[in-house]
Amino acid sequence: MNTRRLVFLLWTTLAVGGIGGIISASILIMIEGGLSNRVGDTLLGIVSWFGSGMVYAALSLLGYFVFNMLQMLGLSLFPKPYRGLWSTLLLAITLVVLIDLLFYPVLLGRRYAYQVLTPLPVLTLFSLALVVTFIKIKQAGRKALAPTLFFLFTFTLLELVPALRLENIKAFFDMALPLFLANAYQVLMTGYMFKKNSRQ
Repeated sequence: MNTRRLVFLLWTTLAVGGIGGIISASILIMIEGGLSNRVGDTLLGIVSWFGSGMVYAALSLLGYFVFNMLQMLGLSLFPKPYRGLWSTLLLAITLVVLIDLLFYPVLLGRRYAYQVLTPLPVLTLFSLALVVTFIKIKQAGRKALAPTLFFLFTFTLLELVPALRLENIKAFFDMALPLFLANAYQVLMTGYMFKKNSRQ
């Protein structure tokens, strides 16, 4: 990936996060009673929501970089014929986290789980991660299953810990939507860019 495409990925990820911030905030405001009738207040709100979404997208960019470093390190631990073990490990961790949150929340703390990570948001996040993962599999093959699902579910939950600490479902949703959109966008766009680069 050349510098121009990397810069394109960076600013478009921030834009996706900003749009996600506007969407999540608008949904929460509509639930609570609607937007302000004053145009100035509405415009100021949109700018602030876009900015908060960009902050979450910046966290997503950092998280994706860390995850790729982890992925490279994990693959380097196994000889080439046994690198499938790394994918198996990622899938196992993902399933353990899913089962833990659904049935006996321990890993992220019982208090967080009872306040925010009820079965509905957990299953929603996992379902969305599965949808994006299947799109990624069509793009890059079955080898993308384990790392993509791990990143979009388990790693996203780790990135959401600051929102979980607030023990507020609204704060969780406000961060989760733009963060997940930015994560999903990066996963799909990097695959598209590498595929396009290999054709040239």
